[in-house]
Amino acid sequence: AVAAPRPPGAYAALAQPPPGQGTEEISRLVFPKRNRLLRRPEFRTCYEKGRRYFSPSFIVFVYPRPVETDCEDKNDVGVEKRTEGRVGVGVSRKAGPAVRRNRLKRLVREFFRLYGKKESMGLDVVVAPRRGLDIRSLSLEQVVEELSPLLTKARKRLVENSIAKSGQGRDKDSDSAQ
Repeated sequence: AVAAPRPPGAYAALAQPPPGQGTEEISRLVFPKRNRLLRRPEFRTCYEKGRRYFSPSFIVFVYPRPVETDCEDKNDVGVEKRTEGRVGVGVSRKAGPAVRRNRLKRLVREFFRLYGKKESMGLDVVVAPRRGLDIRSLSLEQVVEELSPLLTKARKRLVENSIAKSGQGRDKDSDSAQ
């Protein structure tokens, strides 16, 4: 039994999203380019100047992004804006064939899309798998369990360093002695 051919234009109706689910729904699911490290020098800066954090499956390189000011004149002091975090995944061919490497990239990007916005704020982050990681058995839950504490630690350390540099981190004993 062969199905009767559909009339012209019938497939166009099937391609339309259901009512109430337009492009707004789909665009939320995309990991935008402004949140990704795309160029080799950006990765290299994270590798060379960034701080390393280790988990059983990943090595995370974190480098703080410069603070942007919201002003036209470079000499004028403007309102400081926190920059969005950017994420890159560094996976070499040693990790396996392209199918496995791409799976790892998708899982890490999905973690940052769902959970990592707040933790990676103001940071450039490169995630690299450790040798021997079985990407086939890797799940999003495992990625969340391992990367969440590392990003929280990195964020906390960044805040502590910025307080120390601004001079607000002085000992209370030295202030009260005067």
